[in-house]
Amino acid sequence: MPHKIIIDTDYGDDIDDAIAVSFAAKWPEVEVLAVTTCHVCVRERALMAAKQLRLLGAGHIPCAAGLPRPLAPADADTERRFAERQPATFGFVEEGDSAHVSATEAVDLIHRLLQAHLGQVTLVAIGPLTNVAALFQRHPDTVDLVKAVAMMGGDFPGQRKEYNIACDPEAAAKVFAQPVAKFLGTWDVTRRVVMGQAEINALRASPLPACQGLVRQIDLWWPRKGAKTGPVVYDIAPILWTVDPSFFTCRAHRLDVVVQGADRGRTVESPQGHVMDVSMDMRDKDALDLLMKTLLKP
Repeated sequence: MPHKIIIDTDYGDDIDDAIAVSFAAKWPEVEVLAVTTCHVCVRERALMAAKQLRLLGAGHIPCAAGLPRPLAPADADTERRFAERQPATFGFVEEGDSAHVSATEAVDLIHRLLQAHLGQVTLVAIGPLTNVAALFQRHPDTVDLVKAVAMMGGDFPGQRKEYNIACDPEAAAKVFAQPVAKFLGTWDVTRRVVMGQAEINALRASPLPACQGLVRQIDLWWPRKGAKTGPVVYDIAPILWTVDPSFFTCRAHRLDVVVQGADRGRTVESPQGHVMDVSMDMRDKDALDLLMKTLLKP
């Protein structure tokens, strides 16, 4: 039986979200129940995800927009940046596209699906943890409904303020504190899976509409790639762990998130933290091979 997951994502900034959603939708080991979006421009993100799912032949999977702002109120400068924000790949959605967004708000959709599939669903969080934190806050019974929360985020034992955690530290701290099974695919480990030019060329040569959709999004993202040599596919990590934890070497750690001071947004060990599986190493070559075989399969 496929492993049931819900993907919560900030689709459209870095390219790895689009690749992870495509991988999950095509991998026979996984059944994607929904895709929900977080962190500014949530409707635009949902529209992009819905279009890619349609190209994958998975247009039946609902896409829902979630909370557009972090749990803690933003200052005026941050709020202005939010208002000016546009995802890197938003040009992927064109006039006349038939993709649509569910009328149900993301947190409510997630809770409803968890109730319908009691104890069977892993919540795969590949963006800031705002929606996930709100889920536990609004619906305390979530701790009894969800199978696990698998996340890409944080840097431990490193010192980096990783993006997903640092975008909403209060939300991350709330999720880390929940007494449910958790996996954290950390930045330093998950960044080892990188699509090179050969992999991009293989996607470009494929006649599959979903591969062409990914290429279009890669091309839109490319001017913002910075020093990256190609798409760094961080976000497939929690999907892989959900199906086959042997892709990773993990250690159990009690982790928390700093929410005040100069270290705000850092992932740290804490005696008060709840235990989670934290990635220390991964079979990155095997992961890339599985990813490409899955994406290119007719």
